[in-house]
Amino acid sequence: MNIDYTPIDYNTWDFSGQGKNILPLLTDSQRIVWERALPYQDTRKGEIGHAEMATYLAIKFIGLLRENTKLDIDEDVVIAGIINHDIGWGQVSQAERDLFYVEDIDPKIGKAVWERYEPILRERHQEIGTELARDLLKGQGDFLNPRQRAQVYGIIFQHDTGKEFLSVEDGIVKSADRAWRYTLPCVKIAREEREWSEQVLN
Repeated sequence: MNIDYTPIDYNTWDFSGQGKNILPLLTDSQRIVWERALPYQDTRKGEIGHAEMATYLAIKFIGLLRENTKLDIDEDVVIAGIINHDIGWGQVSQAERDLFYVEDIDPKIGKAVWERYEPILRERHQEIGTELARDLLKGQGDFLNPRQRAQVYGIIFQHDTGKEFLSVEDGIVKSADRAWRYTLPCVKIAREEREWSEQVLN
């Protein structure tokens, strides 16, 4: 197996979330997808750069799979799916998004509130994100054919709640989204939130 993977160099990575790290890796049509989705990205607390880093990881996963397997991967479906997977969060109200962090503020009731609303909010942002992606991709000519578009919408619609991979493309999107949890920015967010919670409780 050939694993030619260079880890992310956090010293040179641009953390603005604007796409500077991935734009050189995208085709012209994929760049348009990124630019259209950019106003809706990274709307949850502390997640600046999540969409860009998840897209970068998806690109790397595509490369690794192509080098080491005979899987037929539709790169355009993967890229459109990963770029748009979380755009629905921007359309969910701030009050609803804050329910994710109630446990940090009030540990006594927060866990119960979070357990009640977390699956609802995940489904809600997936549904809204799917509809928003339909609008964003609609004006892009022949970039994706109807079958590819349906695949992208299916990926977005269940990327958090789906238990199995619907396709290779869906698997790459889900894996890249989850792999972000092991990147330095996500680890820093988790550490800062834990330190903040400890200060509040003590």
